[in-house]
Amino acid sequence: MDEDVKVLLEAMRQENAAAHAETRQHVDATAAETRHRVEMAAENQREAIQQVAEGIAMLAERMDRRDAQFEQVTTDLDRRVTRLEVESSSRR
Repeated sequence: MDEDVKVLLEAMRQENAAAHAETRQHVDATAAETRHRVEMAAENQREAIQQVAEGIAMLAERMDRRDAQFEQVTTDLDRRVTRLEVESSSRR
């Protein structure tokens, strides 16, 4: 092979290697940035899900208390109605 061609091919190889290294560096940096953004988004999602879960738990507790209050009112009304029925039937 002609010496000029060898020199030219070697220069092209070096240029290609440099471009490959630059591309690899860019891909690595982009991957790291993407990974960081995905991790941040995942953390935000975890926090949002945790807040929703806490809200649901608090709502469930409130509903349980309301159910207990409603049950107590219903029981009290049943007793009053039963008492009135007994009094009404004894007056006849």
